[in-house]
Amino acid sequence: MNNFPALIAPVRHVVWGIPAVINFCTGGAGSILYGFSFLLPPGGIAYLGLSQVHLIRLFCVLLVSIGFAAVGIESRKPMNARFLLHHLRRSWMSLEVLSGLLFIILAVLDILFSQKLSHFGALLAAIFLLLCQVMMIYDAKGMGAWNNRLVAGHALSSNLYMASGLVLIFFSFRFAFDPEAVIMVALISLIVNHIVWWLLLRSQTPSDLRLALQPLITPMMLTFSIGVGHIIPALILMLGMGINVLMKINFLPAHVLTLAGIMIIMGGIVQKAGIILGANSLKSIRPG
Repeated sequence: MNNFPALIAPVRHVVWGIPAVINFCTGGAGSILYGFSFLLPPGGIAYLGLSQVHLIRLFCVLLVSIGFAAVGIESRKPMNARFLLHHLRRSWMSLEVLSGLLFIILAVLDILFSQKLSHFGALLAAIFLLLCQVMMIYDAKGMGAWNNRLVAGHALSSNLYMASGLVLIFFSFRFAFDPEAVIMVALISLIVNHIVWWLLLRSQTPSDLRLALQPLITPMMLTFSIGVGHIIPALILMLGMGINVLMKINFLPAHVLTLAGIMIIMGGIVQKAGIILGANSLKSIRPG
């Protein structure tokens, strides 16, 4: 490790804007939510002529499509997006576009025809899309605060965290998830995200990361990312699980689960925005 003082201190640099935050939130959460859809039984109450499984998968397609549309708007030349496919060997962004397109196509085919090939092909594409989004941040050239394993871990945990919030909302609308499994998954993903986020905020090395994270430890940011996003939903879910286990009744009404899910999603969005828009510093330059 280089302990020499920096010749040039880290400088804030705008890499992506709000549309990129939208893409990282909707694409990552949509990819994991598609995996969660495998936990649903084939039947269940149908909506709009679609089974619950297919409706959730259609929602995942919508989320990923919204993310790509947001990035196209940010670039101001969406028709030039096709050129991204020319750099598949050296660009995680190119691979993200390819995996996202494959996911959308295969997921739609799965909804229409329910074939095993499209079924598992869409799942693999969703997994690779998630990996690409994590690596786009972790492998960003020159971004000292992002080239850190904790940041990569956060990118993954926050997607799982937001997807669990979406599952809570779907469950509150009578989707046939197992109640105990839903609350357990939400609690585990919340706890994992809280641990990673807390370790990230308290990180002292490297110095580039410590300096870049200063905007994320303001009282306002901590209130939303930890208070609203972690503490309140955790108390709600633990109360519901405790009563469910001890008294064998589903104590939490639908609107309370919806509120917990919305808080979790809000917390995830605040965290993503903080990393992408706040902790965006170029690497310092040091001798040696």
